[in-house]
Amino acid sequence: MNLLLSQVRPFLRFALRADTLLHEKVVLPYEHRLVCIHEGEAEFTVNGETIPVTQNAVFVISAGVPYQLKSIGSTKTTWVYFDLTMEHSDLRERIQPMKKGSSGFPLIELFCPYKLLYNGTTFSYLYLPNGAGILKQVDKLLEYYDNDSSGSYQDDMLSGLLLTILAQFFIQLECSEKQTAAVVVVNRTTEYIHRHFAEPLSQEVIAAAVRFHKTYINRCMQEELGTTMHQYLMRYRLERAMQMLLYTHDSIAEIAVQTGFISSKNFATAFRKHYGLPPSAIRKKQEDTHG
Repeated sequence: MNLLLSQVRPFLRFALRADTLLHEKVVLPYEHRLVCIHEGEAEFTVNGETIPVTQNAVFVISAGVPYQLKSIGSTKTTWVYFDLTMEHSDLRERIQPMKKGSSGFPLIELFCPYKLLYNGTTFSYLYLPNGAGILKQVDKLLEYYDNDSSGSYQDDMLSGLLLTILAQFFIQLECSEKQTAAVVVVNRTTEYIHRHFAEPLSQEVIAAAVRFHKTYINRCMQEELGTTMHQYLMRYRLERAMQMLLYTHDSIAEIAVQTGFISSKNFATAFRKHYGLPPSAIRKKQEDTHG
């Protein structure tokens, strides 16, 4: 059964701070895991993919997903084992994960058969490279967990704290993914401009080529570079023109064409506005310097 975060009432079965990693070999967990890297470096392997992780990394690993976490040097971690419901809250002891045998993992009935949904889909794991804020919440969770008190009140308090941590994790992950998406848009746009700057380019042409709407591209470029698509194109053309003026013997008219300007006059006006001098003054300085 798949659950939205709003449908979850997590049961914290086990939590531990450790100076070493618990699972250097491939293991299969019976319940979900929240793993925090407080200090050091490690390699996380799941689904045939290995991810290098460092300080402040946070993972959520789904029940029944084999994984391996190998330390690189000394490492300080926190491990939180939890179910998505209180269905098996009578099982309070740490359940050792199944280790992989020569024939792999046998079929098992998981204690926690529920799957958590993120953006409408289930997942094997989720990874947040920098979850420093979450680590503070996890420390608070461990303080209450290490208390000797027990009972329904304790369970409810730990459940509420863990649910808050999961919600914060999802929020930060979504923000991180949005930022990553913006970087992809910016990289694709700037790479296209670098290859085609000498051609007649409009915002519509660039947007069609990189397959994003021009308004979205401009918003991403403002967020990441503090400039618009048109401003970036003009600046890049002028920077290339400056290089040609300094290091080639091409005429100003030829440079204007080679950098995508519709005329020498248009080029000279844009160049003076950007550099404070006309291209002829730069060319004269270059000729005076080199004879």
